[in-house]
Amino acid sequence: CVAVMVTLVGLPSYSITAKQFMFGVDDCSEADLFRRVQVNGTLVPYDPQAHPPSSEIVWCGYLPNNYVTNWPNFVQMIVFTVYQNTGTTVMQAWQGMIGTFCAVLNVFIMDLIFPNESVGWVAWADTLIFIFLVLVSGSQENTMKFAISWHVFFMMTFLNPHQENGRGVFNTGIPKLDWDQYTVVVLVTALAGVLMAILATVLPPPGLLNYKRVVDETEFSMKTTSKIWTDSIEYFCGHTRSSKRFVLAEAINSLNKAVVHIQGNLKNSWWETFDLFGFGKKRLLFNAFDTTLQKTGSVMVAVQDSVLTEDFCGKHNTFTDGMNQSIACLKTEAIGLLDRCLCACKDGDIDDGEVEEIEEAIAAVKEAQRDMLNRYRELSESEKEMGATFISKELSNENEFVFALSVWARKITDFGDNIIKVDADLDEKNSSCGVVLLETLKTGFINTWRPPSRAKLIWAFRNFIPISFAFGCGYKLPCAFDDAVAAAGKGVKTCS
Repeated sequence: CVAVMVTLVGLPSYSITAKQFMFGVDDCSEADLFRRVQVNGTLVPYDPQAHPPSSEIVWCGYLPNNYVTNWPNFVQMIVFTVYQNTGTTVMQAWQGMIGTFCAVLNVFIMDLIFPNESVGWVAWADTLIFIFLVLVSGSQENTMKFAISWHVFFMMTFLNPHQENGRGVFNTGIPKLDWDQYTVVVLVTALAGVLMAILATVLPPPGLLNYKRVVDETEFSMKTTSKIWTDSIEYFCGHTRSSKRFVLAEAINSLNKAVVHIQGNLKNSWWETFDLFGFGKKRLLFNAFDTTLQKTGSVMVAVQDSVLTEDFCGKHNTFTDGMNQSIACLKTEAIGLLDRCLCACKDGDIDDGEVEEIEEAIAAVKEAQRDMLNRYRELSESEKEMGATFISKELSNENEFVFALSVWARKITDFGDNIIKVDADLDEKNSSCGVVLLETLKTGFINTWRPPSRAKLIWAFRNFIPISFAFGCGYKLPCAFDDAVAAAGKGVKTCS
């Protein structure tokens, strides 16, 4: 999808036909319906009866000719922005756009202050201060790159006394800001590029949405957890050792890796939802769910160890035959509770009916735990029947397995209690979308402009010096050969 989109969008850059269709030809004819001319500073449709042949034709395509030279920026912004998921793509789109916008805003303000000719030392001070502020800020690296790159380019042009201000003729309604002005063209093509990049990750549906992955992967992890426990109990309560233990061990390793991966998608999903329209609550509930799965990772490792090292000798069969029913019952009740909690996370709201169901499931798990404990005590008291004490090396794997199941079930009940509390706290807070958005912007602003650390200042100065030096060299370097020859007769030796 991305490759096709880039190819289609880039057609005007390498196809004469597409270029003429979008931007018209240099010599417009009367048949060109989109011809525009400038009359007393106003852009109007060209009328051969009303306008003399000498009228300046601005464009005769769908877009002004000023967009032709910067059309590759449209294409490259797609390439720079698009990623393997929607959340990261939106994040990179924001970083690229905010960096570009800051550079455009700075040169726009400078152009308002100095509309005719720049004051050298003021422009130089603005250039260097802007670079330093960007470097010392808490902005992401991608934002810094876009901001400084465009800023250096714009200010190099702004400082050049032989360069016109580059304004267009199609006014935006804002003084000294035109739609076909170069800085605006840069901003518009960049915006179009990032929007196309985002579109490429959501089409065809469901696209590459991180939130959709969070839901799917969480549900898959829960089902995998249930299957691992079912197969582990079936194998461990059997009578012979088999290669199935290696399959179970690998499944546990894969589960722990998958659960860690969910957190990455959960974090990136913020950029898709901005925690608006109830998604903030859903993300917090899923975060609590996936955090619980992560916490049970060490328990699953204990199960893995028991399964791999058990030799099925001694009193193993007597132990498992006596505990099998209570073990299976506890596992069933705990998985049922986990399934109810997952449904609540998907809904994004836990109503009174769901609270009652979760509380009943918690009580059922605790009852199953008591039954398993009572059965364990009954067997442990019958040492003559067992032929060995329960706390012994011979039954170490059996004890480890049962203890791991009990700890896992306890973590699930704790999660059930916690998710009800989390939902109640969020309902009490009940922030509107506007409040959430303002809090997000406030947090972002504070994080960006908080006082830098000593290490950050050192890093900023270390990068500020070579960037400023390169800017100075670029400003003082002579023109290209053809420009230098043409300028020689005017007494101009450098581009500046």
